[in-house]
Amino acid sequence: MNPLFRIAVAAGPSTGLCQTARKKNGAGIIVTTLVLGFLGGTLAARFSQSDEHNSFNDSSTAFDPSVVQSIRAWPDSDPLSARFLGATTIAFSDGTSQLLIDAFLSRKSPQKLFAEPLASDPALVEQVFRFAGLDRVKSIFVSHSHFDHILDLGTIAQKTGANVYGSFSTRNVALGAGVAPRQIHMLKAQQKVSVGNMQVSMFETPHSPFVTFPGRIDEPLSQPARMSRFREGGNYSFHVSSGSKSALVVPSANFTIGAFNEVKADVVFLGVGALGRQDASFIEDYWSEVVLPTGARKVVLIHWDDFTRPLSKPLKPFPSFIDGFDDAVKALEHLAERDGVTLKRPHSFELLTWRGHH
Repeated sequence: MNPLFRIAVAAGPSTGLCQTARKKNGAGIIVTTLVLGFLGGTLAARFSQSDEHNSFNDSSTAFDPSVVQSIRAWPDSDPLSARFLGATTIAFSDGTSQLLIDAFLSRKSPQKLFAEPLASDPALVEQVFRFAGLDRVKSIFVSHSHFDHILDLGTIAQKTGANVYGSFSTRNVALGAGVAPRQIHMLKAQQKVSVGNMQVSMFETPHSPFVTFPGRIDEPLSQPARMSRFREGGNYSFHVSSGSKSALVVPSANFTIGAFNEVKADVVFLGVGALGRQDASFIEDYWSEVVLPTGARKVVLIHWDDFTRPLSKPLKPFPSFIDGFDDAVKALEHLAERDGVTLKRPHSFELLTWRGHH
């Protein structure tokens, strides 16, 4: 048995790896431990003959030319545009101010992810900020407190002085990283926050049905820390608007019936992590409850990429057996074609612009 498989399985129930799936039909218990075991074993083997992950956390690491050449500057006159930074980390700009949804840039190799405590890499964050043109970040909104959404929160908040908005667990991650209490704000459902000319509204929405490390972070969490200590702590979605343009960001692939019935958006940033493990009826209901009520004509897939692969390289999805990505895309393509919606899978650092309709 691969050592990383043993590590994942050994973590087992004591770290909250087993979770009952909240599928629409209520059936089945998903032993997420096995998924993490496969993840550790398979990905470790996949990357064992490559040093790209071992070298990535060195801030001098060269970015792949195809990544660098694709980076476009922020438009000054666009009232709302976005840049995809992998997983669910998205930067928004109104031309003068910027905000972040989630804060995960220090991506770790499978070996480090499973075998070592995790910590933000400030030099790497600085490098990513430079490439992404992030020099006016005023606020950070955190969807939930798993490591792949929050690992770099402290580094970014201290670097920029940005306000942090999140759950009680997010507050404890920020405090553990040394963020000043005055910068930290607890989220409330339906709360609205102004960031420059942008307006951000919060919606309490469920995490995707396969929740690893559920529960709450009850005290300040300092780094390095094992990934099992980054508990979910509640989950949020966000609506961002400026001028005549708007976007809905749903980081986790799940829904509350009727949650977005009164929400309009030009584009939906749609979380698809583990969506392919759900049945066709769940995927259609997810689409019908999240995309269709908004009237959006464009959907940008997020949480689609292998978050153990560095941002310095072209992004790729996890192998399909891990989260069923191919099945999810096939189902979403069918729904998008049926409803006249454009579906997009963004690459790292991609600048995303769209026309305002609402």
